[in-house]
Amino acid sequence: MYKPLFAAAAVVLSQTLFAGAGSPAACLTTLPPSPSFIPPKPYTASEGFWFGTNALWVHLPIKLTAGQGQKLFVWSEDYKDPRSEPKPAMVVTGRRLDGGSRPFIAQHATNVINIAGGPAMLIGVTVPEAGCWELTVFYRDATLSFIVPVEH
Repeated sequence: MYKPLFAAAAVVLSQTLFAGAGSPAACLTTLPPSPSFIPPKPYTASEGFWFGTNALWVHLPIKLTAGQGQKLFVWSEDYKDPRSEPKPAMVVTGRRLDGGSRPFIAQHATNVINIAGGPAMLIGVTVPEAGCWELTVFYRDATLSFIVPVEH
């Protein structure tokens, strides 16, 4: 299991619903929070929903395909100037909830500007197998977990 180099217990969020069994699309899936999370200005979302807190958030749902490298965008109110931190110290871990598969760790984040209205952190994620996966993002002293189905 990955142990971050910083205290990563300040913010832990996860909200799920059991949608059935037998396929990646029918797993514990993170749902929109109630009340809705609204990130600080200038961030906006078109479809889906924001999930997290001002310390760390993502835009869900995301579509992941097993074995393919994909981009995960993550925002934090503490990440305001990509020029001062071009390679944020962010880490994403993943563990399969519905079967045997080794967990994964994604490191080496970068940045992107002007997505959803402001700077974001960007990291490449490759989930090794289809199934129901819990992804956990670590950045500074914040942690954010959410559950997504991963397709073939």
